[in-house]
Amino acid sequence: MRSHSATCYLAFVVGLLLSAPGAWAKLEFNRDVRPILSDKCFACHGFDAKTREAGLRLDTEEGAYSLKDGIQAIKPGALQESEVWHRITHDDEDELMPPPESNKSLTEGEKEVLKRWIEEDGKYQPHWAFVPPKKRAPPVVSGARNPIDQFIGARLEEEELSFSPEADRTTLIRRVTLDLTGLPPTPQQLDQFLNDAAPGAYERLVDRLMATRDYAERRAQDWLDLARYADTRGFADDKMRQIWPYRDWVVRALHRNIPFDQFTIEQLAGDMLPNATDEQRIATGFHRNAPQARGNTYPVEEYRLKGVTDRVNTTGKVWLGLTMECAECHDHKFDPISQRDYFSLFAIFNNTEHRGKGHGQGGPTMTYRPPVADPDPDLLAERARLKAELISARKKLPARKGSWRGGLVGKMGRASSRVRRREILYHRGPHHHRQNPY
Repeated sequence: MRSHSATCYLAFVVGLLLSAPGAWAKLEFNRDVRPILSDKCFACHGFDAKTREAGLRLDTEEGAYSLKDGIQAIKPGALQESEVWHRITHDDEDELMPPPESNKSLTEGEKEVLKRWIEEDGKYQPHWAFVPPKKRAPPVVSGARNPIDQFIGARLEEEELSFSPEADRTTLIRRVTLDLTGLPPTPQQLDQFLNDAAPGAYERLVDRLMATRDYAERRAQDWLDLARYADTRGFADDKMRQIWPYRDWVVRALHRNIPFDQFTIEQLAGDMLPNATDEQRIATGFHRNAPQARGNTYPVEEYRLKGVTDRVNTTGKVWLGLTMECAECHDHKFDPISQRDYFSLFAIFNNTEHRGKGHGQGGPTMTYRPPVADPDPDLLAERARLKAELISARKKLPARKGSWRGGLVGKMGRASSRVRRREILYHRGPHHHRQNPY
């Protein structure tokens, strides 16, 4: 009985070891080691020079490998010559790291990870976010129709699973149409797909959907979230503002599939391009989406700087993929952004004019005429047909008494064809760099 229990216990322990992630695989610094050092060590031996103890950095390879008074914190492949190992396993509380008063301690599992890491190679890795991705050849698996399926299929095989059955065509078109456009398929789209029996029917469906304005509008939703688009200006009153032309510009840009570098330049500095067009100036509305206080809200300078700070932080998140707010108060503790870097970028946006002639709430305004879209041939034909019917119907009317009917019809026709001009918001770059007179 005891022998059976011991055997079951041993099997249980071995099972736990085998099921533990990376139990026998080679350790990776970013995945296995950095989280431990970041949580237990970097507060005193990390990026921040003001809180660094004993002049030791463990967040960089140079700091960990350097000799100080003949002692090396980490010596790759040499556990007993690595001071870190002796400190984290020391019996004396005055020598133990992390010190007891820090209220942090390493678990036995964490100590084992550090031990294995030093014995293997003690190698550091750059932060994963700054490591360029490497293209890998897709694994060869059965049942895969594209490279994505090949990677998914390989993992499914590891888990002894298989692909789900293919969805029927009605379900498939509903899924992909909702995903790409946010709308259910129309009866015409459904019939066209169901009746297309030739190979590549699904690919042709996707191409048709991606060519629609509905697809551009759906993609624009994600970008407008990044751009913090809102039809109201925020803060206490949160009144309406005329910034919808920027929203429409994003949709048009995505529908035209303009290159991303052009998409970026026009939103950050479209008004500073040589002979900037109204469309390029509209694109700078990206940075007029910041919350704006009404008029000269007290204190004026505070609210102006709130807008500048918002533009710096949003630029960092959208184009750098980094949250830069930490560096507003101190050098970033993990990302390679210093406080000096932060305010160097801040200085660029701080040069933007916020008040003066031609300015409205929080910045410049401009008069804008929406672009006229290329006429749809079907709509033109329908318009011509309706116009012919109207002429025919007018001929059948009895002789009019007075001029009220003709005058009313004429006024209604002129009103329907009039294009409204609206004063809208855009963002103007630093005045001493401006390339146009606006």
